[in-house]
Amino acid sequence: METSDTPSIPLPTSKTIPSYTPYPLISTICSISALLFSVYLLQARSVTIIHIYIGTFLSLVPNILAIHTERTEKLWWGVPLGILILDTISLFLIKDSEHDIRSLEKLKY
Repeated sequence: METSDTPSIPLPTSKTIPSYTPYPLISTICSISALLFSVYLLQARSVTIIHIYIGTFLSLVPNILAIHTERTEKLWWGVPLGILILDTISLFLIKDSEHDIRSLEKLKY
């Protein structure tokens, strides 16, 4: 087994994909923080625009650092941003449906 100093992207492909991002530790910390923040958004009672900005910032840092890398590495660092987008869309859809249900209940009385 060979060891190398170059970190690799853990994607299930036939060959290892080396990571060429200039600061892999910062990218990893921001990426994990963005994933944890996405979980926090789903658990929070109220979501404000500040919460969305913080999550977007944490998700964009690894993407900006990986701007001159291969496509698969960009895909890897873009996963937290995609999850944040899906979380935000689902939260707003849930809020809209709750608002519609409340307005229907008010019409009842």
